[in-house]
Amino acid sequence: MDKLPLPPPFAEQLSFKRVDTGQYVVEVSESLSFGPRIFGGAIISAVRQVAEHYSPAERKHPDAHHIQLQFLRLIVPGEVSISLQDVSVSRSASIIKLAVSQEEKECVVGYVNMTDLGNRRGLSINTNWKLEPMPPDASPAQLTAGANPNWFSYQRPYHPDGVFRAQTFTRFYIPRKLLDPSIWDHWIRPSRPDEKFTSASVGFVADNFIPLLDNFFPREKALGHHANVMETGLKQAEADKADKIDSLVAEDLDSAMMMYDTPATYMSLAFTLDIKRKLPAEGVDWLFLRARLLHVENGRMNIELTILDEHKQLIALSHQLCQIIDLARSRGNKQKL
Repeated sequence: MDKLPLPPPFAEQLSFKRVDTGQYVVEVSESLSFGPRIFGGAIISAVRQVAEHYSPAERKHPDAHHIQLQFLRLIVPGEVSISLQDVSVSRSASIIKLAVSQEEKECVVGYVNMTDLGNRRGLSINTNWKLEPMPPDASPAQLTAGANPNWFSYQRPYHPDGVFRAQTFTRFYIPRKLLDPSIWDHWIRPSRPDEKFTSASVGFVADNFIPLLDNFFPREKALGHHANVMETGLKQAEADKADKIDSLVAEDLDSAMMMYDTPATYMSLAFTLDIKRKLPAEGVDWLFLRARLLHVENGRMNIELTILDEHKQLIALSHQLCQIIDLARSRGNKQKL
């Protein structure tokens, strides 16, 4: 599927500069949009990069290891300001308070805990933790070759006017059979063959998974969104083998003013990211994500995300509190995001 239209290089979509002590300006590209708004994962990635640039070298706390954010307002493509302030500094860690603003209105507020991830000391215990239930066996080599019958690949084609531009930076590999409607397992790699996942992109990865809620609105298919995604992924594989991927893209490119057919969508209210280890400086080709829907009640939804590397080492844990927006009530069953 290398012939699918690809997004621009991820590293070029978030450029920041220091304008004063504790004051930064970030230019957020519209390629990181989800509909008219900037994708939350892009802001999380920007916050981590700016916080790590801000932390003075003499403190020896170069790495963000815990990020807590509250989303107050939507952010649109363009310039945002990030202000940072020290609230606690100790020998082994420091805490930074931050605010992300656009047009002089605070849009995101939160805290970042800083430390040296490569030089931490303290009690460690092997708890024999593992993913439960276990996902189907797969290896990156099998997935790349399309040689694992239990998984399929799926990639959104990029278009500068597309609805889901932020998701086009990732190629997803997904089990053909879900363990449960509340669980999405993904092996992922960058959609551009010349890119790798880096520590700077982990925040983006932590918010970039196939939507969970849609599986509980099956409509014509037993597992609504999973069935739709698998149908598209298998079509892409067949078109790629027949060298007809261009015609497939022309037929159903999501940017052709695609309407998102679902009774509900959601937006993040609060987000935490606990980073367990840095990725290698040169980056990695593959990561594993498990997104799990924990609880839905009275218009609020809790999601847990686990990120592993190719060797099943824990890279990060994330939790989100989301507000569910009832599209069926407000605008019928079709909503352009």
